[in-house]
Amino acid sequence: MSDDWIECPEPYQIPEPQPLYGWPDPSQIPEPQVTCALHAVWVPDTTVKPSQSQCVTSGTVANPLFHFYAGWKDGSPAFFTVDWILIEELTNEHEPQFWYFKNPQGSSGFPYGCTMPPVSDPKNWNWTTWNLAGAMTRFAMHNSPYRITVQWRYWVYMKGPRGPFQTYIKVNVENLVIERATFGQIAAFDSKGESKVKSLSLPDYFIWDGKQAIPPINFWLRCASKGKGARMTFYIFRSDQSGPIRTVTMTNLEFGPSPPSKPYTFVWDGKNDAKKDQPPGIYLYNVVLDAPWKPMEDFLRSSDLDIDFVRSGKVRPGHGEATLRVEYLLLTKYGASKAWLEVFDPDLRRIAGPAQGTLLSSPDWGHAYIQLGRTERKGKYLFLVSAIDNVTSYKDHLRRPALQNSLTGKSCWVWIDPGHGRDSGALCTQHKPPHEERNFVLQLAQELQNLFNSNPWTNSRGFIGYNWQISRPPNTGYSNRANRAFLWGYEKRLHDRPEQWSADLIVCLHLNSSTKPSVNGTYTFYDRDVPLSFDFATAINNRLRTLQGIVNHGVYDQYSGPAGWPDRPGVANILGAYRSMWLRPGPPYERKRPAPSTLIECIFLSNHNDENWMFTGQNSNANRANFVRQLFLGIDDYAHGH
Repeated sequence: MSDDWIECPEPYQIPEPQPLYGWPDPSQIPEPQVTCALHAVWVPDTTVKPSQSQCVTSGTVANPLFHFYAGWKDGSPAFFTVDWILIEELTNEHEPQFWYFKNPQGSSGFPYGCTMPPVSDPKNWNWTTWNLAGAMTRFAMHNSPYRITVQWRYWVYMKGPRGPFQTYIKVNVENLVIERATFGQIAAFDSKGESKVKSLSLPDYFIWDGKQAIPPINFWLRCASKGKGARMTFYIFRSDQSGPIRTVTMTNLEFGPSPPSKPYTFVWDGKNDAKKDQPPGIYLYNVVLDAPWKPMEDFLRSSDLDIDFVRSGKVRPGHGEATLRVEYLLLTKYGASKAWLEVFDPDLRRIAGPAQGTLLSSPDWGHAYIQLGRTERKGKYLFLVSAIDNVTSYKDHLRRPALQNSLTGKSCWVWIDPGHGRDSGALCTQHKPPHEERNFVLQLAQELQNLFNSNPWTNSRGFIGYNWQISRPPNTGYSNRANRAFLWGYEKRLHDRPEQWSADLIVCLHLNSSTKPSVNGTYTFYDRDVPLSFDFATAINNRLRTLQGIVNHGVYDQYSGPAGWPDRPGVANILGAYRSMWLRPGPPYERKRPAPSTLIECIFLSNHNDENWMFTGQNSNANRANFVRQLFLGIDDYAHGH
């Protein structure tokens, strides 16, 4: 192979093609005539039924049809594009809406039915049209002024780009027909039948106490055109969305731009469809409007948001009040703009809230926190969750509330009886002076009371709110007179309002003693003459038997007891006294069921190890706190299970 370089000839130069008659000079080509226009059309009368091909909004008049079109003729051809379109609402009456769309696609031709710009020889023009209706499916309009701005440009053949240019128009939407004659367009009347507000302020829910009549809803249907034949149906639900329990339909209603001589009135009488009285409570409702125009149906409640389920969450203890977490499942496509929680007591009074809840943009669990103290009323407590959707694309431009949902919690009143007070009770003689039972059990009762104070609400299988009372008056010593005065005051309240002041559970705290120092441990007794007392005592004992360092002897009734039990008559007398407090002859006691009761002999004071373990030993504070904690958990276990 040779290393010599081979000399190549010069590359062949291909001559540029020459036109037959030579290239045209762009400067000699005239500029095309260009024009553009913005066009807005809607139908101000529901009786007009235009064909689908006309440049009007079909079906829903509340969304006018906008066109931007540009055209050219003569000279070099022009090619049009639109960079963006912006529609701005010019109002201070509410949060202004805007709509922005980039690079919309145009189509050739002039929209049929639109007003032609003032041009000569319109048939000789070449048009490109941008129909904004398809892209504006999530935009709604008010009767407000608007500014529509379009940024556009065009290219001239052999001459290059021109622009960008901006074209805008202002339109004052005044007589815009809301074909969805929704409840944001319903006007309300005052008590005299005079219309004084422009929109109806509907109640969020009905509060039915079983006695006082529910205030009526007075309304009229406002619409730009006048007519009749509308129908409204009211549906009544329970607070957990069960139902509807009542359906009321009003037919052949008139509508128009001005109020009628007499408003329409809806009143719920507290009955179901079978004409049976409903119990007191919070009741929900929805309203459906059927109108003789399209679309045929409209709802007061949101169709895009559903509070599907409400459940109890964690409870954070506090001093005097607890923080409750209420969780709710929102089924939504567009999210919620607002959510809140309210709590009602058994008297249907709102005692907490509204507390703001978390907002979600997709189906998921949200939550709200509420703080509650000890229950002041016996009965059921209602936790009501409300929410408003985040959809602003309705033709009435209105965010709508979802149908509420709720869960119920219950109250539990606990009577804590530290034994004795009138006497010393059992004695621990290994100390000088002897330690008295009445002092120790009062200490246990007060520590149990402190635990209730830190945990006024709990959650295991639902929320339970506690109220509690110690049978001894605080800070008055142990005089018989003070005890009698305190108990007499309680019995008087019990006599005057037995449903309010009667206890749900009774816990008697005692310590034991024996002539045999080796006898030790915990005994739990129940009143076998009172239903569910065995279940109550067993729930507590199941917790107490988990304690380490103390013997648990199990559960006994007040008569049988373990073999050789020294104080069987005393236990029977104590539990029998509480049973008789609720079973005295004559009203109202003859109708009152006694509360489940238990008597706990916590330890034997006569046993040195027992006494050290709970009261005087090195770890007695921790042991006693654990004992009281297990006692509280046993009470809570039973309350949640019954």
